[in-house]
Amino acid sequence: MSSQLEAEALRLKQAALETLITEYAREAAATEPVRWAELVECHRPTMGDAVSLYYLRAVRLLGCREIFGPRLNSRLLQQAGRRAASRLEFRDLDDVLACLQRMMVGVPRVVSKDEDALIFEEDECAVCSGLANLGEAVCSFEAGLLAGALEQIRCKPVTAAEVKCWGLGDRVCRFEARIGVTPSPGPDPLEVIAALAARAAQASELLVRLREREKELERL
Repeated sequence: MSSQLEAEALRLKQAALETLITEYAREAAATEPVRWAELVECHRPTMGDAVSLYYLRAVRLLGCREIFGPRLNSRLLQQAGRRAASRLEFRDLDDVLACLQRMMVGVPRVVSKDEDALIFEEDECAVCSGLANLGEAVCSFEAGLLAGALEQIRCKPVTAAEVKCWGLGDRVCRFEARIGVTPSPGPDPLEVIAALAARAAQASELLVRLREREKELERL
């Protein structure tokens, strides 16, 4: 009887997760996009348009990375970078460098370029400069922004990857872009929601076990 109840509870949990995933997917599809002009509109007469790196890094490294996990977070940020690039206008590499400097992302430079590839480096990165070695590159948004900008300039598909980063133990950010190479598809909204739902379910189950263990210890 106990196994039947557990199976039924699992079925109900899966049905609830599927309903949640469907609802959030519909909401994502119907979301009104924010125009770039609205995004950069700033009404902060005292503070201006600058924010502390602590705030930026808290969102990127403590929030997104630890909630989604490094791999999913990287894919999401890459797509976000590409989306940001699609709402800007880039005519040449000078526009890309000027954009990064204007947004105070870092001190960028082009190391090499040809018809098939581009190597780009950035010092004083706002996201990772001074960061400890995490064993992973963390500037995926910037990689996506670079790829999206180059696609406008070259009129070809572009993939870009960060191969050096403070998060990898380096002292510079280096991005390698390949021209004419179609990027792999970004994460499906269902995949993202399913991943989050799975994490929530695991956390809930762990909490139940901990509470049961606490009760056992109290009875000893």
